[in-house]
Amino acid sequence: MDIPKNTRGLGIPYYSEAEWHKAKAVMVDGGTFHATYAEFTAKVQQKQAELDRQGVATIRVYLRMDEFVPWCRANGRKIDANARAEFAAFKARDQDNG
Repeated sequence: MDIPKNTRGLGIPYYSEAEWHKAKAVMVDGGTFHATYAEFTAKVQQKQAELDRQGVATIRVYLRMDEFVPWCRANGRKIDANARAEFAAFKARDQDNG
């Protein structure tokens, strides 16, 4: 996995509990979300630990639907996993350079 040199970490889409519920309702693939927020947070922690063991730094990028959904629409993207990953990468770069 190549990470640009000016990026300190891989963006991991993350949500507050309230935003997770909103995301689950508006995402095209919301039906594939974990059954509970606790399951979601445990999975993210597990994934981050795996990446850490591989030497890949991560940055949690908190997605807010009031920002993410308009971004998807402006960029002609479905509101789905691919867009979440792309948006998280974009925001991680923004956080790293900020």
